[in-house]
Amino acid sequence: VAFGAVDGKPDYEWAEGATLRLYGLADGASAAAEVPRLGAGPDAAPALAVVVRRSGSSYEVRARGAGLSWSLELIGPDYSAAAAAVEGARLEPIEGGLRVTPSAPDAPFALRLG
Repeated sequence: VAFGAVDGKPDYEWAEGATLRLYGLADGASAAAEVPRLGAGPDAAPALAVVVRRSGSSYEVRARGAGLSWSLELIGPDYSAAAAAVEGARLEPIEGGLRVTPSAPDAPFALRLG
């Protein structure tokens, strides 16, 4: 689920500061999200596209887009900052889970839980 960073108006670069929330990804599964560009047509490349793949306790995250800042929130009881390690991103505990912010917007990162 994608959430924008601006609540006061509809016309802004939706991917800038976007937060993507991921709930309970099953082992072996993947999830993808795209955030469109403001004013772009239906066939235009998205401003942000993110794919998360889970293998056991490891998560691989790949993003492509316009180099805009974004973050991923892992929501649920299985996500704990105390039991997590990450390469290429910063971890922050949040209510109900964990926020991961990539070091570089379009750079992949890896996360290992427990």
